[in-house]
Amino acid sequence: MPEIVEILDLPETGQLQVSVVDESGERITATPVPFPFPLSDDEQLEIAWLLTSYPSDPFGDSLSRAETVEEGLRGLGRLLLETVLRSGGDAGDSISRISSDSGATFRISVVSPRQRFLALPWDLLNSPDAGYMATRAESVTRQLVSFVEMPEAAGEALPESRFNVLMLCSPGGGGIAADAVAAMESLDVEVGLDCLRPPTVEALESHLADRAGHYHLLHIDGAEFGPQGSNVASIGSLERMLQAAADAAIPVALIACSAPGYGRIAADALLAGKVPEIVALPVPLSGTGRKLFSDSFYASIARGEGAGPSVATARRAMMEHPHRPSSSGPFVSWDWMTPIVYQSARYQPTRVRPEEPESVIPGMLPATPEPPPRQLPRGGPYGLIGRRRDIIALERALEVDPIVLLSGPAGIGKTEVALGL
Repeated sequence: MPEIVEILDLPETGQLQVSVVDESGERITATPVPFPFPLSDDEQLEIAWLLTSYPSDPFGDSLSRAETVEEGLRGLGRLLLETVLRSGGDAGDSISRISSDSGATFRISVVSPRQRFLALPWDLLNSPDAGYMATRAESVTRQLVSFVEMPEAAGEALPESRFNVLMLCSPGGGGIAADAVAAMESLDVEVGLDCLRPPTVEALESHLADRAGHYHLLHIDGAEFGPQGSNVASIGSLERMLQAAADAAIPVALIACSAPGYGRIAADALLAGKVPEIVALPVPLSGTGRKLFSDSFYASIARGEGAGPSVATARRAMMEHPHRPSSSGPFVSWDWMTPIVYQSARYQPTRVRPEEPESVIPGMLPATPEPPPRQLPRGGPYGLIGRRRDIIALERALEVDPIVLLSGPAGIGKTEVALGL
C-alpha cells in the first residue's frame, strides 16, 4: 500500500493540517498551521486566460503577461508545499522525505468541505530540487472526507469481458469525444460504446433504468454550465445525471468542459457526486492535449487502474509532451495541471480482460486477418469553432432521417462538422 499524504482543510480556524498514513496504515498527524488563501479571484482569471485565450493571441503584451502568470504558477506550487512542510514534527519529516525521494510511492488526498479549497491547483506542489510531486504521485484526489472515513461503494460486479462506456455529447461540441473514441478503438480490449441520442438527462435516466451494473464509465462531453452552474447546457441537470449514474452502479464519470468552469464544476461535481469517482476537465483541452489525455486515460481505466491513477498517467504524458498549437506556432502548455479527480467512495476497479486471439489447430494455417476497418479522419488541432448552429441543424435533421448528406465546396468544413457531431 503506498503512503498517503492527506491535506486537511480546517475552515473554522483558517488552518491546514497534514497527516501521513504509512504502508502499515499508521497515521502520523502534524500540528495545524495557519492557511491564508493563496489565490485571489483576479489570479484565477489570469490562469484561465493563460489556458484558454493566450494560445490564440500569443503576441505583444500577451507574451510578458503569460510569463508573469507562469512564474506565478511555479511560485504558487512552491508556496503550497512550503505551507505543508511547515507542519513540522514526524509528519513534516515524512512529507519532506516523500517530496524529495524520487523512488517514493505515495498518493495525495486533499480533504475539505469547501469547493474553493478543493479547486486550488494542488497538482502544482513542487520544490526547485525535486520538481512537481504530481508527476511521481500514484494519484491526486479531492475528497469531502478522509480516505479512512470514506464508505465502500455499493453496486453490482461489472463485466470483465468488455469495457462499456456511455457517452453524452453536447450538440455544440468542444470536448474530447472524437479523441476519446479514437483512443477506445486502439485498446486491446473489446469496447462497447453507446452514444446517447438525444443527449438529455431524461433520455439518460430512461436508458439506465434497466442497465444497472453494465457501464464502467459515463462520459459527459462538451459541457457548458449555466449561470448557476447546476445545469449542463442543452443536456440538463448535472445532479440528475450523476444520480442516474450512481443508481446504475457506474463507478466513474468523466466530465469534459467546452468552456472554462473551474470553480463551478468543482462545486457541482462534489455536491451531486454519488458516483464513487468523478474526473473533471474544467478547462477545454486543445490540440495534442486532447489526444494525450484520451489515449493515456482510457488505456489505464480499461486496465482497472481506477480514476486517480489513470489521470496521473495522463498527466505525466501531457507533461512529457507539453507543446500545443498556437497562432504563433507550438508553445509549452500548462494544461497538465487542469484534470481533477473527486472521490466520494472506495471501490475496486474492474480489470477488463484483453481480447485473446483464437488458437490455431495444429497442422492448419492461421486464418488470414481481416483488413482493419476504415478509420475516421482526425479533426484539426484547434477543434470546432463557430459551428454551433450547423451542429444543431444537423442534430435535428438526423432526428427526422438517419441519413443526411452534407454538400459544399472543398475546404468549407464538411468533415470537421461531421466529426464535431
